Amino acid sequence: MVQLNIQLSEEIKSIAEERAARGGYRDVGTYVESLIRADVDEAFLPPEHLQIRSQTHLEALLQEAHAGGTVKLTKADWEVKRRMRFREA
Repeated sequence: MVQLNIQLSEEIKSIAEERAARGGYRDVGTYVESLIRADVDEAFLPPEHLQIRSQTHLEALLQEAHAGGTVKLTKADWEVKRRMRFREA
């Protein structure tokens, strides 16, 4: 594991320590790591209109696709696709 040193104001340091303790993290570093991991995971979520919300929603999308319906991809959609490709590499 690589060590990273950051400078925080006293106020932010106190908040981080309090939230780490309240969240049951081993230390502030572990808490910060979890925040970064959550941010990375969120960055790779598809746009809202492409997320599957339920089994019924999935079935409706599949029926629409089977019926010849199309979905227009936005620049944001292509950016997500590009990020996912690089993530897999």
